Amino acid sequence: MTTMSPPICLSVCMRCKPSAWSGDDDRRPGAVLAEEIDRRCVADGVCDIVLREIRCMSQCNRPCVAALSCDGKFTSLFGDLAPQRDVEALFEAVNLYRMRRDGVDGPLRATACTPRRYPRADSSARIGVRPRASTGLSLKTCSPRLGVTPAFDRTAHRRISAGKIATLERPAAMDSRQILRRALLAGAVALTTLVLPSMTYAQQGDALLRVVAPWEYTSNDPTDTGYILARMGIADTLVQVEPDGKLIGGVASSWTIDADKLTWRFALRPGATFHDGSQITASAVATSLKAAFAGESLSAVPFDGVAAEGEQVVIRTRTPFSVLPPFLTDYASVILAPSSYGSDGKVQKIVASGPYRIAAIDGKTILDLERFDGYARTKPAIAKVRYTAVGNGNTRANIAVAGDADLVFTVAPTAISRIDAAGQMKVESVTIPRIRPIAFNSGLAQFEDVRVRRAISMAIDRAGIASAILRHPGSAATQLLPPLMKDWHDPSLPPIAYDVEGAKKLLAEAGWVPEADGIRAKGGVRLAARMLTLSGRAELPVMATAIQAQLRQIGMEIAIEAGQAAIIPAAIKDGTMQMTMFARTYVNVPEVIATIIPDYTRERSTWGTMNWPGRDRIRPLTEEYVTSFDDARKAALRREIMKIIHDEAPVIPVSWFEHTVAVSKRVTGVEIDPYEMRYLIDRVRFR
Repeated sequence: MTTMSPPICLSVCMRCKPSAWSGDDDRRPGAVLAEEIDRRCVADGVCDIVLREIRCMSQCNRPCVAALSCDGKFTSLFGDLAPQRDVEALFEAVNLYRMRRDGVDGPLRATACTPRRYPRADSSARIGVRPRASTGLSLKTCSPRLGVTPAFDRTAHRRISAGKIATLERPAAMDSRQILRRALLAGAVALTTLVLPSMTYAQQGDALLRVVAPWEYTSNDPTDTGYILARMGIADTLVQVEPDGKLIGGVASSWTIDADKLTWRFALRPGATFHDGSQITASAVATSLKAAFAGESLSAVPFDGVAAEGEQVVIRTRTPFSVLPPFLTDYASVILAPSSYGSDGKVQKIVASGPYRIAAIDGKTILDLERFDGYARTKPAIAKVRYTAVGNGNTRANIAVAGDADLVFTVAPTAISRIDAAGQMKVESVTIPRIRPIAFNSGLAQFEDVRVRRAISMAIDRAGIASAILRHPGSAATQLLPPLMKDWHDPSLPPIAYDVEGAKKLLAEAGWVPEADGIRAKGGVRLAARMLTLSGRAELPVMATAIQAQLRQIGMEIAIEAGQAAIIPAAIKDGTMQMTMFARTYVNVPEVIATIIPDYTRERSTWGTMNWPGRDRIRPLTEEYVTSFDDARKAALRREIMKIIHDEAPVIPVSWFEHTVAVSKRVTGVEIDPYEMRYLIDRVRFR
């Protein structure tokens, strides 16, 4: 791997305090802000930020004050920061700063004012900036255990690599209000001062493809982050799926099944190599697959062993399993070289065989990739790629508005018109087999009666939500899966109706009677629940609020709690889940049965139903489905499964998803994969 990019220096004024503040001198708000930033860096494993505690930054009328600086970039100055309120906003600003080639490349449309560019460090112009003495300056590295080694000289004023950064003083000729202005987003202010001469990996010209997506690279374990490895073309699976749903060979070139219906044989591509130059052998592939089959992701496969037989990889199952090839597209089964594993059998580094290989990793948010010239299939046209994880949907939208990336994945529907109007990028979309459903704990008194679940479904105005919130009328769900999934979408099922009066009638039939406040009750139990949803998907809390108002009309009260992705599986695991609204893909592998099994056949699924009695009727149908090689029988089983889910409503679909990608005008050849398996960046070219 190449050397990591220079760290971003986040300087904080330790003496900052409001004029009316009184308290312990060691606990000034500026010092508290530095503590909060340090805590966030450690908690998130951020390793490309160096926190510098500076005694005074001479901006006393706009406390608290912080600044961002980095080798080769303008310095950004921030004011009016509150220690607890603005840490998250400050880290959003770090993401924007990290993305821009010189810190302010392109218009910062998220800010309230136009950023100013001041003379470079070597300019003779007098701008009122002078270096401070080293007195009072302490250097502090966030989470040193992560291996950050800032290149500073403590004896002189601050240095980074080849350039000097002078502490900012207020320019004598300027009002400080011109320097420190509040931003509309991320607490940013006008950008000021110096730029340094050397260039980083991300600044090496137009040859770099810039990709932004929500997901952080948290570990080398494919069961955790294999989807990033597969999507970015770093690692290939044995089998892959094309956007049209056709299965193709990945590491394998072809496959057959023996007459016993238990033995599958996969031929490998001749002459193919891993990123370290070692040969892709049947033995290496078999070893990699053994680790994948040991994990939870492929637990539905009745795995009975994998071995190398000559130049073939042979997989055996205990019982016939007709859907094995699509299961082998699962990201957890990406094929890694023997050199990826440590002596304990765990993945220590990523050595794979995809069209791109990892050149550098910066913390959890940045992967620098380079073209693998030894790739066995068509080589990519673009030599270098940078992947940046930006979890906040609003920040991703602002990056797209400013044109600070070439591909921005998972754009919020509400931001599409703003991005298109800005003219830097164009949003492209395709309907995908991912849904926004509501799931119930059917063991609770509120939801054990199917009539209640149906009434809730009937009370939701899906068309209104799709038009007003999602800005895509066609995304209103009429059944569980969209027409795109021809095998699983059943046009004979009656569309889910919006019928408030019909919903009230069903509740009355079920014995739920309105009380004085309009909320229904039965046997001393109120028709009320806590609905968990995901804050990481910007549209879900908004949709939940609309549904909250719509359910109030039929006499149901819900309290909304939005949190990170782990909030829902945790509530299901500990039994406190009542009602959830989330996003669920039905093609983790390109075979819907792989999601039906965990979501509808278990007492407690990770994302789907909980305590639903109908699971005992679904389970034998799924068991027959995966063992059958009779296409006609499998079609009949699909219809039966979908009818049970549609009629009993253990999960009610609200909307289908549009996979949205903002695309820069400077690239072409972009294909959107409705299965979300690959970003297909190896097919992208610069115009």
